[in-house]
Amino acid sequence: MKDDDYTNLKNYEFKKTIGEGNFAKVKLSIFKSTNKEYAIKIINKNKLKEKMKNTIFREIEIIPKLKHQNIIKVFHVFENQDNYYLIMENCEKGELFDYIVNNQNLSENEASIFFYQLINGVEYIHSKNIVHRDLKPENLLLTKNKILKIIDFGLSCPFDGINLLKTKCGSPSYAAPEIISNEKYDGFKTDIWCCGVILYAMLCGFLPFGGDNDTELFKSILDCDPEIPDELSKEAKMLIKRIFTLNPSQRISIPEIKQTKFYLKGKNLFNIIYKSKSENIYDDNSSYNNNLSEEDEKDSNNIINEKKDDDIITINEENYNNYEAITIASNNEDNDENIEDKNNNNINIFDINKINKLKEISRRLKINELNFNLINKNIENRNEVEKKKKIYIYKH
Repeated sequence: MKDDDYTNLKNYEFKKTIGEGNFAKVKLSIFKSTNKEYAIKIINKNKLKEKMKNTIFREIEIIPKLKHQNIIKVFHVFENQDNYYLIMENCEKGELFDYIVNNQNLSENEASIFFYQLINGVEYIHSKNIVHRDLKPENLLLTKNKILKIIDFGLSCPFDGINLLKTKCGSPSYAAPEIISNEKYDGFKTDIWCCGVILYAMLCGFLPFGGDNDTELFKSILDCDPEIPDELSKEAKMLIKRIFTLNPSQRISIPEIKQTKFYLKGKNLFNIIYKSKSENIYDDNSSYNNNLSEEDEKDSNNIINEKKDDDIITINEENYNNYEAITIASNNEDNDENIEDKNNNNINIFDINKINKLKEISRRLKINELNFNLINKNIENRNEVEKKKKIYIYKH
């Protein structure tokens, strides 16, 4: 099959809409000649603001280089006069967020399997000198075989592990204490913090930090003392405590996480369950496996500065890989070689376009409604910022 066949819209049968945002939607589509399902993201050019384009371009430099079984796969990218089109693998089971909500909480066995895959994906991203900066259940998809896929690299940026970052971005409930404190931060350690919040949400069905307003939420994060249910195993409790460490220099690292009993349990269960399956558990990523190729392992240079001839990009700069509306940081200055947006100095505050929506079970016995206000008071064109979402706190 020629690449041109995949970039001809007439060769696809468009089914239902499976995701929609302010300027993009995702359609479940079938490639007619093979009857294979894809998710096609359609980005409306006319609705894109200039700063959104810059964020997309930044991600375009990153995602084609990330080849891992736990990162969403983008097969083809092309454009016409009105839209950009991204042909992506279809993740039939949708967001991990919805999976948690539908199940209220997950067993430790299942949570350990997802956590094992999450850490593997994040470790790979970090090995490329990249930090994600917006890890949350909404940005993790599940295939029909429950293989976890990391999506949405709109806030990601290069990070060498030495020169600390300073742009405040992401979702408030997943923000690490050093971000709340307006300090420069180690992007590797803040990603690990987010993984801890995701782990807690999977095990408990609610978020570790909260409050009735922004001040209470941030105080809860800075207190760094979440309630840990007694029914959790010793291994889970210990891992959660080591992730939720106020001092980032003392926070557990990924190599250390991979030595914990909880991670190793997830690894063993994954191997028992999936290695025995005869079907291709990685769906369209059949060339991927738990052991990355020697070429991928050696490829530790900053991917922003490298190009590969085999990347299938049929437009110059527009490649993107997110099912959701694109989350952006309008003042994202943490770029390779300290490249900045010289025209905007309002960078020491949050720019949050997608407000966390995870349904929490709180400690009290009634339902409250928490409406997170955008922290960034100086964003230009405030009317263009995504309408604030509400978090419903389900009291247990």
